[in-house]
Amino acid sequence: MPLEKLPVPEISLSTQDVGSVFQGKMNAAIEAVRTAIIAFNNQVDAALSASQQVDPAPQAEALAGTNNTYKMTPLRSMQQLQQFGLGGAAIDFADFTAASPNIGRLFRFTNTTVGKPSFINYGSVVAIPYDGTPSTFFLGSGVRSDSSRALFVGSKIGSTATPTWVEAWDKTKHPLQTAVTDIAGGFGSALLTPGSFGL
Repeated sequence: MPLEKLPVPEISLSTQDVGSVFQGKMNAAIEAVRTAIIAFNNQVDAALSASQQVDPAPQAEALAGTNNTYKMTPLRSMQQLQQFGLGGAAIDFADFTAASPNIGRLFRFTNTTVGKPSFINYGSVVAIPYDGTPSTFFLGSGVRSDSSRALFVGSKIGSTATPTWVEAWDKTKHPLQTAVTDIAGGFGSALLTPGSFGL
């Protein structure tokens, strides 16, 4: 919106002005200046808001995801997705026991990552937060030390807890009976058996 001209106060002082008359005119002048400054500031705020509707979002604003006035360009949209491991390479991650993996996203880990599955050298994981503690489920696949592949699940209860990992498949591509029993939880028996898969 175009800026509007500010009103010019119509106040003049006379040599005859004394006492309450002088004070009244000074108060009126000060109030007029104050009103003009407020009006000008409101126009500045409106102009800034309007410009944000046209200007591309700065990268920091796009990644924070809290501003609701800047426009998102294709680049900023991609950068916003990539911070969660989507639309590009997975995020390298160093410590499962930290609070940062509790965000829903895709990342990868190596043999030096703290709190990783002991039976996996490196792999990729999807993190799925499920409450406000926050506690988090993990689903991933990776490579063992003998270069065979594995599918696994994990969970951590609390923001900085060490995850518990369960290997879902053994090296002959059968579901581990102990694993599926653990996944079954309170059911007391395995939900899946090799026969469930025709094996």
